[in-house]
Amino acid sequence: MNLLTRELNLQLRDGYEKEEGYEEKENDLYTFVVSTPEVDRYGTIIVPSGIDYTAYLNNPIVLAQHDSDKWPIGRCLGFAMNGENLEATIQIECITEEGKKLNKLINAGFVKAVSVGIIPVEYEEQTIDGSKVTV
Repeated sequence: MNLLTRELNLQLRDGYEKEEGYEEKENDLYTFVVSTPEVDRYGTIIVPSGIDYTAYLNNPIVLAQHDSDKWPIGRCLGFAMNGENLEATIQIECITEEGKKLNKLINAGFVKAVSVGIIPVEYEEQTIDGSKVTV
C-alpha cells in the first residue's frame, strides 16, 4: 500500500483557555495514537494522513464510548503526525465525577487507548494478507 505521509505540528484550537472554576489537575493532559495505517479490529484501515479534522477543531469534544447523547468527558487540544501515526492531545475534564474517575483510570493504567469516529469521504477495497479490507 502506498501511503502519503506528512509531518504536522500540534495544531491548537484558537482561543484555548481554561474555563473559570476548572479544577486544575497535574496530569489531565494525555497524548494518544488515534489512527495508524494498520488494519484495525473492524477489518478497516483509516489512513491517518487523509483525515481532515479542520471542522472537528471548531468543537473538539471527546466523548465516552462515542456517546453523543451524553456530555463530553474531555476536549482535543490538537493533532500531530508521528511518522505514519496520527496522535491527539486531549484534556480530560475533571469537573464531573465521571471525568474525575476517567482521569484516575488513565493515570492508574486501566484506560490506555482511545478510538476515533469518522465519516469516510473516499474508500476502496483492498486485499491484504488474503482478506478484503476497506481502506
